[in-house]
Formats: sequence, C-alpha cells, structure tokens
Amino acid sequence: MPDSKIYVKKEDDLAQVMEQILGMETDPVILNIPKFSRLAKSELNFSLLKKEVSGLGRNLVIESVDDEVITLAQKHRISASNPFFEHQSEPAVVLKPTAVKAANPEQDLLAEWEKTPIRRSYLRPLLALATLIFLIWPAFWAVSGVLTRAEVKIVTLKTPWSFDGSLVLPVQVFTEKRNAEFSFPATGRQAASKKARGEIVIYNNFSPSPQPLVATTRFLAPDGKIFRLVKAVTVPGAPGSIKAEVAADKPGPEYNVGPIAKLTIPGFQGSPKHNSFYGEIKENIGGGFIGETSLATKEDIAKAKSAARENLTANLVATLVSQLPAGYKIIESPTTTQFAFLKEEFKSEVNDKGEFNLFAEGEIKAVAFSEEALLADFKQKIRQEKSQDFNFKSRQLQYNVNRVDWNKGELELAVNFQAALEAPIAEAELKKKLAGKSEGELKALILTMPGLEGLTASIKPFWRRTLPRAEKIEILLD
Repeated sequence: MPDSKIYVKKEDDLAQVMEQILGMETDPVILNIPKFSRLAKSELNFSLLKKEVSGLGRNLVIESVDDEVITLAQKHRISASNPFFEHQSEPAVVLKPTAVKAANPEQDLLAEWEKTPIRRSYLRPLLALATLIFLIWPAFWAVSGVLTRAEVKIVTLKTPWSFDGSLVLPVQVFTEKRNAEFSFPATGRQAASKKARGEIVIYNNFSPSPQPLVATTRFLAPDGKIFRLVKAVTVPGAPGSIKAEVAADKPGPEYNVGPIAKLTIPGFQGSPKHNSFYGEIKENIGGGFIGETSLATKEDIAKAKSAARENLTANLVATLVSQLPAGYKIIESPTTTQFAFLKEEFKSEVNDKGEFNLFAEGEIKAVAFSEEALLADFKQKIRQEKSQDFNFKSRQLQYNVNRVDWNKGELELAVNFQAALEAPIAEAELKKKLAGKSEGELKALILTMPGLEGLTASIKPFWRRTLPRAEKIEILLD
C-alpha cells in the first residue's frame, strides 16, 4: 500500500506541498513538517491546507517536532502531534468526510461545517474570504516576485600596508611652445602731440587715364586746413575713385573735423585738372592732440617682462599637463622642468587706455612619470609578500625628487605610500551564492568567505524573507 505520509522539506512552499497531496489518494493525509519550515511563516498556509484537503474529501493530520507548527495547526482545527511524544491534540470539532454526491464539493463542505457548533452567520463570509485569498494568492505571489529587489551592503576586511623608500622610475620628456601678447599700464608722463588721421575718397573726373599721386600730396579744405596723403596712390581713370589715408598737416585738436564734401588739390591749381580732381571726407577725422601722454618707464618695462614670463610659464605648464597621456604626472621643480624664453618684443606706443604691449614667446620641457605604473609596482610587491591580489580601498601617495637623468630618461623619487588593502570581490559569483538565502543563511555565509567583515541585506517588498535571484541583487562595497 503506498505510503500516506508526506515529508515536507524546509524550503517547500504551499504550492509544492499541495502538488504532493494531489498526487496521492490516501486518507488521512499525513504531513511531517520539520522545524523552520516555510509553511510555518504564515497562518494563511494552514488555513488553505485545511480548506484544500477538506475539499478533496479527506482528513489532514500534521506531525512535527516544532511547537510553533503544532500551535498553528491546532489554531486552524487540524489534528496535530509530536511524533516523539505519544500525544495528539484533537481539534474541538472533527469533520468526517462524506462521499462526494454533487458536482460542487464546496457546497457539501459547507453543509458539513454547518453541523458544527460554530455560528452559521460567520461561515459564508469566512468561506468567501478564504476562497478570495486562494484565488488572488498566485497573482500576489507573481507580482511579489517581479517587484522583489535586494540591496546587499558588504563590509570588506581592511589590511594596512605601507612603503617608505626610494624608487627609480622611467620617464618621458614632453615639450610645449607658446606665445602671447600682454598689455600693461604705463605710469610715466611726457609732452606729446599727435596729428589727426582719417580716410579720404579721391575722384578723377578729368580723363580716362590713371593719375598717380605721391605721398604728402596736399588736400585743401574750404576753411584752409591742409591734409596730406600718408602713402602714394594711383587714382583710376575717369570716372574713377580710390580710398586713401590722410593726416593733418599739423598736430592739434582743431584738425579733428567732421565730413567735408570737397577738398581740392593745390598742386593742380592753374591747370584743367584742378576742378576735375578732388577729395571727399565722408566720416570724422580724429586723434589730433597736443599735451601730455602716458609713457612706459624702465620700471614699467621690467615689471611687464617679469609678469609676462610668469604668465607665459603658467600657460605653458597648464597646456602641457592637459596634453599628458592618462595617468602621467609632472612634478614642478627646477630639476624636472626647463623653461626658455625665445623672444620678447616691447612696443613703446601707448594706446588710448594708457597701456603698452609686450609680445613674449617661450618653451617648456618637463619629465613626466606614470603614476599608474607606480601603483602597479606596489600591487606587484603586495602580491609577492602576501601571495594573493589586493585592491586599494584607500591610499595616500607622497613623493619628492631625489634626482633626474634627462639623458637616460630616469627619475629617482623618495616615496611614502600608505594604503588600506581589501581582497577583490567577484560580484557575479557572490550574487549567485546570495540568491535565495535567508538572514540566518547570510550570517553563516560570511564565515565561509575570507575577506568579508560584515554583510547586511535590505529586501523589498518588506514581507519577503529571502533574497531574490542573482540579477535582482545589487552589491554595495564598503
């Protein structure tokens, strides 16, 4: 005769137990439930077990060494006992199944229940509630599985490690060249005069032949003021015109004039060209001045050269550093950097703001070393000392230059290195180990994994008591 007893595993849930019950036909159905079973985590499991087994027309008996299981079974009027003690706790009401005579077993079950002393007014609402819970439970469990997430915070074991000594590193030499023009205030004063300047349009209405005009050719305004060509020009043949620059014949503000419709050429006076060649000033002419103006003194020039060199040097260093390969460092010191100023040009002319300009060009050469290569050397030393790989959880690196050999491309540094080491964590493998674990199992797992100091888990939604599958676990290292 087939065994009528079902031995429930700790991890079996309600659906798995019901599947085993449906696969057997014996009566009564005896469930042997171990301590710490998943079924004991919810009273609802016992209520649904009672309902389903009764609905099959069979009796349910529970055996367990777990007092909590016995209590829950008795609470839901299920016969329960501890197999190690020949004691069985009978429920207040024992239902004896009858043969199924109708197509609807729930009606028969309800009729049987109505024979008990329990008030009938509560039976139908309770049965409806139990049916509703049974129907929505699979959907609730599925949604719970979709929403489940876990955040696992791992505290790794930190091991201190240090190095204090000298190291010789290979270096690369990098070069950068730049130029710039700087403006500086002129503090000196001097007597000065300046001629007004502007633009004139010269017209040829005389002949189709071009007409050359030499520099300093005079143009006479109606009020008698003379303006002269700054450079020689050739006026195109008639009808033709050309623009040219003119300067006042004398310095002073009185030559700062507005537009002038016609200026004649005194050199053509008495000839047919006099009325056919003329000039027109369309825009204001200005800049005429007599008085004092700013002057760049020797002290101004010396300060400008010093500031220009300092500024250019900073620009050269910044440009060079920005173009270094990833992980390379430059130590700014007289032994690791070389500056050369290739050109300095002082422009004595002072502008309207009282400033003069200085043009400078310079070049920098610097040795740079790979800090990443230095850290890799430290990891190699740690691997040799401890016979395993470690990561730097935190580190502090200080160094000073002992010497530089530009020809050999070597740099000797005095190095002080302090670090907190931690063993690398294979997150993918760890997630697989964590999946499905309860809080108690997590504590046991820490003891089996070297390099871990502590582990805490936050599981959502709150009613979940075990971690979800690996892809829904997030690892946070501390």
